[in-house]
Amino acid sequence: MSTIKGLLWKDYRLSRVHIFSMFVGIMLIMIAGFGYSAYMMQPVGTLPVYIFLSLFMFVYAPITMLTLLNIESKNQLWLYSPRKGSTLLLSKYAVIFSSQLFIQLILLVYAAISLYFFGKNHYEQMSIGVFIQSISMINLIMVIFAVYFTSWVTLYWSIYHSLKHLPKLKPFRWLIILALFIVFNLIETWIQEIPFIDHLIYLVEVQVFINAEFSFGQEDWFVTFSETAIPIIPLIYYVLLTILLFTIAARLLERKVEV
Repeated sequence: MSTIKGLLWKDYRLSRVHIFSMFVGIMLIMIAGFGYSAYMMQPVGTLPVYIFLSLFMFVYAPITMLTLLNIESKNQLWLYSPRKGSTLLLSKYAVIFSSQLFIQLILLVYAAISLYFFGKNHYEQMSIGVFIQSISMINLIMVIFAVYFTSWVTLYWSIYHSLKHLPKLKPFRWLIILALFIVFNLIETWIQEIPFIDHLIYLVEVQVFINAEFSFGQEDWFVTFSETAIPIIPLIYYVLLTILLFTIAARLLERKVEV
């Protein structure tokens, strides 16, 4: 078994119980969504379930990464690993996001069944092409922000344990992390309010049918869809920022963070 395969297998074994538990929970929620909607004879009840699970996908990866990092903090094997920090982290990213992509594929099937079969007479019907375009954009956004949030979690974890070597700062590690969070968001908000930046954000947009509106009539709920403009520049920004966050976290890890 190659070094990379061995690392992937190790991370898979560390995370499989957590990932399987998450997967089972998500499947039960989807089944409950179909079951309750059928019981209430309101097929559009599957939409709130899809929205909830889609939002959960933004935090699934960060939660899983934090779980894996905390396991590593107990066995401390990273202290003696000759591998680069980027390699150690990329293995975890590969395991986590392969599972996330699989769950998103299940969610895609859930959405298709809800739209074209289970709730065919209650959801506004869109062409397959429009559906693919919309669902692709939704899934792309899920992945981008999931990786982004995961990189922040990884960086904060690395900084937190790096500060363990500084006795004067060790008691204030959580305050330092909180301060970093607040300062970064204040700076980011201030930059976004600059007229030029505000104009740049909306310079390139893609129109996608992802805005759902509920209406009630004849004792039934119906859902119609309308276009929403998705700005592309912020997505590029978050991708670049994610690369920076990952690089910093990997460098801190290479310094053999003692956890």
